[in-house]
Amino acid sequence: MVVDWQGWTLDAATAFAAVRLLFPAMVTLLTFEANRRMGPNVAGSLGNLAPLFAVGIALGEHPSPMQGVGVAVIFIGVTMLSVTKSQTVSAWPI
Repeated sequence: MVVDWQGWTLDAATAFAAVRLLFPAMVTLLTFEANRRMGPNVAGSLGNLAPLFAVGIALGEHPSPMQGVGVAVIFIGVTMLSVTKSQTVSAWPI
């Protein structure tokens, strides 16, 4: 047997299909809007916060010291981009 169908449920398949259909389109639209409002440098930096959510959502896991350093570096970088941004980039709420 190639596929074990005993663990298959309709709820899980529906959730997987919904996420698979909505995820790429929503991320693309949100990225376009972020680039328009904040500029590509800040939008790209904020996109690097995805690992932060992965670390925060992990159930029963505790972040390692290196993960904490990585999160801190991302926040410092976004803060520096926010404080030192030039006036040529469209204004965005801090």
